[in-house]
Amino acid sequence: MEKKQVIGIDVSSQKLNLHFLGIGSDFEIANTPEAIHSFLKQEHLDAGNCVFGAESTGRCHLICQETLVRDNFEFKLINPILTGKSHAIRRKPKDRQDYQTRQCALTHCFLSSRSGRQMP
Repeated sequence: MEKKQVIGIDVSSQKLNLHFLGIGSDFEIANTPEAIHSFLKQEHLDAGNCVFGAESTGRCHLICQETLVRDNFEFKLINPILTGKSHAIRRKPKDRQDYQTRQCALTHCFLSSRSGRQMP
């Protein structure tokens, strides 16, 4: 199986902060279907080469989730309880440590789903 690029999304009502695991690239785009499609085209991303994940944040994640799923991307929704295990996320939102912690949770979810193991 080809290794996919894992992309974690920190979601707010107006914008998305995207972090590429492994290469460490960070992007900020508007939380709109048009901005998401433009970003996918700009970064040459398709359903075969990446997987996205975001924390369930009220209703804010629904736009990016629907847009990506309609385009056949794999999308993992992360339970906020998993990311809440790190106190650093809530004290310093929107910083690099926040992205990296979300990425660790996303990677754990992704790998667990691929191996058939249940999440703890």
